[in-house]
Amino acid sequence: MKLIYVAHVFSGIQSNADRAESWTARLNWRIQGAVFICPWLPMVRCWVDSGETRALGIILDRECVRHCDALLALSPLLGGVKSEWDLATDKILCDTSMIVGEPSAEWLGFEVIQAWINSMKDT
Repeated sequence: MKLIYVAHVFSGIQSNADRAESWTARLNWRIQGAVFICPWLPMVRCWVDSGETRALGIILDRECVRHCDALLALSPLLGGVKSEWDLATDKILCDTSMIVGEPSAEWLGFEVIQAWINSMKDT
């Protein structure tokens, strides 16, 4: 089973967090052989949005990425996500089509993600 860190733009916009949560739930339902996590979601929902909390969040996120098998970027890599990208350059799938709208059962990207997971060697 692969552990996949889910990155998505936040930028202080709660609907972005809602979208990331929705996508993460759908990915866990549809994709076999992987667990998708968004450890930054509780932080952005509970912490006051400030430079201090964002800096701590980046430190915690980088540590989470180190323990994951790969990073799935659901949006353009902006702000804090850029530092996570640096840690996972050899194990990233970036599909920015997921930033628009809610997941649908017909979305063909699930097949691409499943193939990406299947291509990962067991460690």
